[in-house]
Amino acid sequence: MVPLIARRAHAEHRLEAPLVAFRGAVAALPTRDDAVVDRLFALECLARAGRDARDERNQLLSVRRAAEDFIEDGWEADVPHANVLGQALSTIAALDDDPPMNWSELLDETVDALAARQTRHGVTTTPLVLVSVIRGLTTSGRAVPKWLLDGTRAYFEAGPTVAASAELAEALNRHRSGAQLSAHAAEIVFSDRHRNDPGVSIARWWLAERIGSGAAIGAEKVAAARAQAITAPTPGNVRLAAMLAEVSARAVETLVLLPESELELLRARSRRRSLIENYAWRTTAVMTPLILAIIYLRTTLGWLGDHQPSARTLSGLAFVLTALVGVVVTIAGWHAAKRLERDLGLFGVVMSIAMPLVPAALVYFLYPG
Repeated sequence: MVPLIARRAHAEHRLEAPLVAFRGAVAALPTRDDAVVDRLFALECLARAGRDARDERNQLLSVRRAAEDFIEDGWEADVPHANVLGQALSTIAALDDDPPMNWSELLDETVDALAARQTRHGVTTTPLVLVSVIRGLTTSGRAVPKWLLDGTRAYFEAGPTVAASAELAEALNRHRSGAQLSAHAAEIVFSDRHRNDPGVSIARWWLAERIGSGAAIGAEKVAAARAQAITAPTPGNVRLAAMLAEVSARAVETLVLLPESELELLRARSRRRSLIENYAWRTTAVMTPLILAIIYLRTTLGWLGDHQPSARTLSGLAFVLTALVGVVVTIAGWHAAKRLERDLGLFGVVMSIAMPLVPAALVYFLYPG
């Protein structure tokens, strides 16, 4: 089985791999027993997944209330609250809704307070916490503080993973202050040294869809990641499952898998059509001057100094030029048949003789009139 872009209307009998991948990813999404921040991330992914994920998104909406209770009841300017608050701001924005009025200022105050502390387990020591905080800041249009950018650089130098790097690249890409680091993170995600990381194909596809990195990374790498992601087993990591649910839901309308035999047939038709078009244009380019020379033969001879050509001269030149046109068509036909691996047999021989001679003879006798 190989991936191919196709319309759903012409693919009822084919395996809709993105739909299969989406259903598997939905089954692996976080539940009420998982962390609030992971459920918020999954809700954001489903909010960006389009209409095909509407029902699944509605089932996760309860996490928004859980996040509000966690933030507003017993608030402290600590890492866990900053983690949930940042992701909650990003999720609510993806739902096209407005957060409580004080949440953005609350995140700013919390980030300033955490920057002044020297703790072993801070924002920058856990990449997914760093992602949530950056998402919350950039969702409100705020620049990423320098100490968070420094923490991101330190993580990239310490041995990053593909999944966390993809999330950091997406979060940093939301504001120009993190654009340079976002590009660096994208290079990490698509680098060969991380090709064996868990969920690498899902993270690559998700990142390319989120930030449009296909042009910078390469369309072939993105296509390869997509093909691997929709045919790979459902990931056990809930955040990777949320990523897969988002991108596969977007692809349900356009991506299907075709049997290789059918793909080869489509490719053969495409090659044949392209070949015929190429030979048609080349043949037309050669024939056009010859046909124009036949039509304006008297004028052409006048340019050459023969202002009163005889009927025999006109007929003879018209015969030669018409025969050349037939020869050009015959040669093009034989070459096209050879490239298409078609044996014209006796019909081809007869047509090769008739094509130059019959029109030329008609022109020879009719041209003077």
